[in-house]
Parts: sequence; structure tokens; C-alpha cells
Amino acid sequence: MGLLVGRPVEAVMLALGALSAVLTDGALTYRLRMVSILPPQMIGVAGTFAMLWSQGTWAGPWMLPAIGVVAGVLARLGPEGSLCAMIMLMDAGLAMDLPVPGPVWRGPTLLLVGGLLVVALAVLGAVEDWDHVVEVRSFNHMIDPRRCRPAA
Repeated sequence: MGLLVGRPVEAVMLALGALSAVLTDGALTYRLRMVSILPPQMIGVAGTFAMLWSQGTWAGPWMLPAIGVVAGVLARLGPEGSLCAMIMLMDAGLAMDLPVPGPVWRGPTLLLVGGLLVVALAVLGAVEDWDHVVEVRSFNHMIDPRRCRPAA
């Protein structure tokens, strides 16, 4: 839709917010899905905001390495922290390279809205039994590492 209306940057930000939410979604119960989707989204939004805020200031060249250090600390917390770190670095890198027009809060807000759309579909699936709309069939190696076998 964003491409049709002439707003490709906003469309990319919404789509990547939804992608971030889908990447962190797992085949869990609905309450656990919310817990697994929302924290990485919020941390990714924080990384995006920090990156956009620092552009053009003295902190600009140092922000991405600082976000990388924070991501390294988060990744040591376990699988959920690793997902948060991945989303934060992905969103910060996107914010660094993609020129988002308008105020500094627009890019992070679009990412959050894209992620919240996935959350809304997951909640709708829980309430209305629309599992076929939001069904995720993916292999998550962090949930069952025994299924990861090297190729013969």
C-alpha cells in the first residue's frame, strides 16, 4: 500500500516491524506469544530511536557500537535475550541507513505499529479461533536443540 501511495519508506518501516514480530513469534500459547513478541519489539524500537536521535550529533559515530555492546549483553541472557539483541541491531542498522522523513519518533512508531499488527492478529486468533490466519510453522532451534543435527 505504501508503494501505491508514494510512501515507500513508511511501508518498509511497517513491514520490518511486522517482520521483527514474526521472527520472534513461536509456537507457544497465546499469552507466551505476547511475552515473546512484545519485549523484542520494544527493545528494537529503543535501538531505532537511539540511532535516529544520534544522527548528526557528536554521539552519531558511537551509537551503533554502543548498541552492539548492549546487544551483546542481552544475547548472554538466553534465547529471549538473543532475539531482543537481533531485533535491536536489525532495527538500529535499518534506522542508520534508511532516511525516514519527518520527526525522529516517526520511524520507531512505524516499526512498533507493524509489530503490534502481528500481535493483534495473534490475539484475534486466540479470541475468535482464527488459528489458520496466524498459524506459524517454523523450526525454532532454540526451543528444541536436539533436533539440530549436522548434515551427514
